Amino acid sequence: MKFTCLTEIYAPREKVIALWINPKNLQHWQNGFESRKSISGNPGDLGSKSILTYNNKGSIFDLEETVLENNLPDSFEGEYEHITMTNKMRSTFVALDANTTIWKAEIHYTQFNGFAMKLFGFFGKRIFKKQTQKWLDNFKQFIESYSGE
Repeated sequence: MKFTCLTEIYAPREKVIALWINPKNLQHWQNGFESRKSISGNPGDLGSKSILTYNNKGSIFDLEETVLENNLPDSFEGEYEHITMTNKMRSTFVALDANTTIWKAEIHYTQFNGFAMKLFGFFGKRIFKKQTQKWLDNFKQFIESYSGE
């Protein structure tokens, strides 16, 4: 399953990238985010791995992130593995002008594990896309209202 989401952010690309790469900010735009723990390599480096922990209404789950590409400020690609599914997300950041940035997220779910998840993956594209767009919109709102730490 593949889909693309995007948002236009009214902020300079440098500010967008600085806030996007800071793991302390994930809690402001990824619902349920609790922590990020590096497990191998230097965070952000090609091949490095981290565990991202989320709390979804009392249900704790981890995603293992592997950095596949880091060409920031232009692009970043990661693979995200969970016991039920695996996906890749490629983010690109394009400066439209000095104060406007487009964030484009290309998502490719490469694997669903178990019959229920395969069925959900087949029929749930709209749900997955809606959740991804929500996170992009949350980030846009966060950065446009950001006044400093």
